[in-house]
Amino acid sequence: MIPYTSQNLLSAKIVAIGYWRIAFLASILASACSCFLRVEISFLHGQSSESVYFSLLTAHGLLFVFLVLVPIGQGYLNWWFPGQTGTWDFIWPRVNMGALLGVEWSTAILLLFWLPGGWNPGWTMYPPLASFQQGFSIDCIIAGIHALGVASGAGSSNAVVSFRLLILPFSRKELSIFVWSQFVAAVLFIGTIPSLALGLLGILLDRTTSSSWFDPSGGGDPVLYQLLFWFFGHPEVYVVVLPSFGVLSASLEANSGLYGKEGLISSVSCLGVLGYLVYAHHMFTVDLELEVKLLFSSGTMAIAVPTGVKVYSWMVSVRSGSLDTLQTFLPLLCFLATFIGGGLTGIMLSSSTADVLLHDTYFVVAHFHQVMAIAAFLAFACGVHWLGMMSHGGAIILFTIATMTIFLPLYGAGLCGIPRRVPSMLYEASGFLVPGYLGCVLAIMAIILYLIFL
Repeated sequence: MIPYTSQNLLSAKIVAIGYWRIAFLASILASACSCFLRVEISFLHGQSSESVYFSLLTAHGLLFVFLVLVPIGQGYLNWWFPGQTGTWDFIWPRVNMGALLGVEWSTAILLLFWLPGGWNPGWTMYPPLASFQQGFSIDCIIAGIHALGVASGAGSSNAVVSFRLLILPFSRKELSIFVWSQFVAAVLFIGTIPSLALGLLGILLDRTTSSSWFDPSGGGDPVLYQLLFWFFGHPEVYVVVLPSFGVLSASLEANSGLYGKEGLISSVSCLGVLGYLVYAHHMFTVDLELEVKLLFSSGTMAIAVPTGVKVYSWMVSVRSGSLDTLQTFLPLLCFLATFIGGGLTGIMLSSSTADVLLHDTYFVVAHFHQVMAIAAFLAFACGVHWLGMMSHGGAIILFTIATMTIFLPLYGAGLCGIPRRVPSMLYEASGFLVPGYLGCVLAIMAIILYLIFL
């Protein structure tokens, strides 16, 4: 453990440890919410009130997206970025530490003001439902998300400026894929976080000043909020997964060499561009024109090309290289199984016709959990070995089996039209949701085993 002294307080590695501590705390709370939700929908009759269910559902989503997955990537950024670029630290170390302190205080605000009753509209925070719930704590939660965005934006800006001001004796193409992935993710975050801030500001004004930005009864447009939210929300997926791809690629590069490095750099850049342009595929059930649906559906399908390049490069790297340690091979193998399965279902959802049928069903839940959450965790696990710690291969395999047990049956539930966000299990869904209860127990066992041997 690095000691806290006046000499190294601003060190990027101290900041990395701070981010990982936030992620660890938030992951405990978010996983507890997830277990409650899984138990709730595994029985025919609800065990709690709908208010508690939807409040925990909202907390689960917000915690995992903003305070677990993103801080893990930020931790790796601070731990590896200076060393892989040949520098001592970021260009603005104090801004870097300030960003961490801002995230910590924002986390405290979110958790403190959630206790009086929480917020019920789901992690997407759609109005007018988000505008009608009473309570001062909700206004403070919105303010906390704003503060979190400002702090994270400062950290991302520091990474972008540090990348652009690098003085290297070689071409930037020779930099690690990890550095490129973090750079593109930071650019995506900086470009889209103002959109979320505007949307939440509109909700806050609707709640406090009787305005009608998103309230149809006053002439507002709820679809405008969806547009603002998903312009941020879809690039946020790549803000989460690109750093995990970078960790995976860096681990392969250190172990067995990386096949097609320039192609990987191009695919990362392409994902960054396309990430801005396909947000409306979350809105196919809105009354969009046919030409608009065709445009965004085609763009979503096009994302499969750079993603396929990355998967092909990883697989060839494993086949042609010599992975001499199971610490990297097992998480990589589990990652590929999870990511390829979840990615193929994403191609299905890219069709606007199929999306209309599967929208707001458990099919979508299984897809984005496998791609955005489980695959990202497994990719990050590939880098644990290079942090001087050991990861238990059996725990990784058990965790993958557990998540498959949870989410694979949900694809069947979605194809049968079972809607998500229902506080109690529907009779028709019993065969699909009950196995998830066993999967939840196995996942808890795997996580405990992993932490014991870490």
